[in-house]
Amino acid sequence: MVPIRRLLAGLKALLGSHRAEQELDEELRAYLDTSVEAKIRAGMDGTDARRAARVEIGSLEAVKDYVRDVSWETRLEGFWRDVRYAARTLRKAPAFTATAVLTLALGIGANTALFTIVDQVLLRFLPVNNPRELVSVVSRGSFYGDTWGGGSELSYPMYTELRDRNQVFAGMFARFSWEVQAKVQSRADRVVAEYVTGNYFPLLGVKAALGRTILPSDDAAGGPDVAVVSHRYWLTALGGDPTVIGKPIVANAHVLTIVGVGQDGFDGTNLGVASQVFVPIRLVSELTPVGAVRDRPILDDPRIRWAVAFGRLRPGISLEQAQTQLQPLYAARIASEVREEGFARASETQKTRYLESTLVVRPAGDGRSSLRQELTKPLWILMAIVGVVLLIACANLPNLFLARVTTREREFALGPRREPPASGSTTAHRKRPPRRRRRHAWIGDRHMGSRCAARLCPEPRNHSDRCRNSRRSNCRIHHDRCDPHWRRFWIGSLAAEYASGRRADAEG
Repeated sequence: MVPIRRLLAGLKALLGSHRAEQELDEELRAYLDTSVEAKIRAGMDGTDARRAARVEIGSLEAVKDYVRDVSWETRLEGFWRDVRYAARTLRKAPAFTATAVLTLALGIGANTALFTIVDQVLLRFLPVNNPRELVSVVSRGSFYGDTWGGGSELSYPMYTELRDRNQVFAGMFARFSWEVQAKVQSRADRVVAEYVTGNYFPLLGVKAALGRTILPSDDAAGGPDVAVVSHRYWLTALGGDPTVIGKPIVANAHVLTIVGVGQDGFDGTNLGVASQVFVPIRLVSELTPVGAVRDRPILDDPRIRWAVAFGRLRPGISLEQAQTQLQPLYAARIASEVREEGFARASETQKTRYLESTLVVRPAGDGRSSLRQELTKPLWILMAIVGVVLLIACANLPNLFLARVTTREREFALGPRREPPASGSTTAHRKRPPRRRRRHAWIGDRHMGSRCAARLCPEPRNHSDRCRNSRRSNCRIHHDRCDPHWRRFWIGSLAAEYASGRRADAEG
């Protein structure tokens, strides 16, 4: 309840600051009057009682500052005043403001633009379930046969061998990308088709925004020729038509049936190449020229590498454990391949180098692409360069402020002597703008002058008797001449004017 009360009280003070100041003045006056009455009852004279009460309470402005500093809204109000003061100061120096803003804009803008690219290419994960569990399975070393891709792919028989016999993956899937000429209704486009196994979408956890995804039954022999279009392609090329399900799409003169629209934001696992159409991987021989160079179907030929293999790790399995368990399977498979008919023309050197190849398991939560491998080092170098540019820009700002301070030397100049700050003054009080400091200093000087005048001009004992017998009109004139309070006021004001003049001369 106490924090809520403090919050409500602070909001009330912020919304009604003028009323809060009035209430604070009334409380101080009431406390002062109560203290005076208590001292009068104790036997003190009225003037002495008021003087003693004022001495006891001290400076009223200092008390107000202390009360304001206790509440949280004072800090917020002070921050807002500092912001407004900074805005006014910057508005008075447009050249300095423009230079500072442009300097920061150059450093921050370059870093923001490049970090956006780095985030898209190097840091962002695929929009799939638990992307940290995804790994890619690649081969390293020499290969005897044909390769379609970056050189680290697997043959489809090798993929099926690892998929069926491994104990470290919850599942494995394979994919391959190739462009096709696609025609939907009357629109024809050159699109990127991704050929995927039947467990591609279930293992990734990607759902269909409309219709369904490719199922294992679609990838089986004799399955239907179906296709799934990406959400982006559905919006841009097909106009977001909800009746697209069931319509035919012609890909390289092969008719497929659209059965679904992919999840929004998912464009495949190949970074830099957004897939627009997904088809079962069993159709790769019919829709691509990959199998044209071989006599055997590429799904059964171990001498051609083209399948990009992924796996999802089982809980508790690390990359090292997965690689250690898969390596014997890979070694046994390539050892059996060397004895097959496909190696009849291979030399002993080629066989030895092929047997020395290894299998590598690496993280693939952010997808797999040769573009990332090519851009990783250049992007980090550029990121370091623009970081240095930002540091230079930040280092130039203090120099600009120092150069600007020289234009305010007269305002901040110090005289030969400087008195220490009065007791009760706060740091915020001493940091206020010069004009406010001078006004508050004049009030303090007048108060001190009045205190000194009270010592020099004591109240005459017969003052009350003389004023009591005078007329009201004459008493006012007589009061101006004889009342010690008025003499203290005028003496204090003269002292304040003299002290303020000396201070103004010292400040410039």
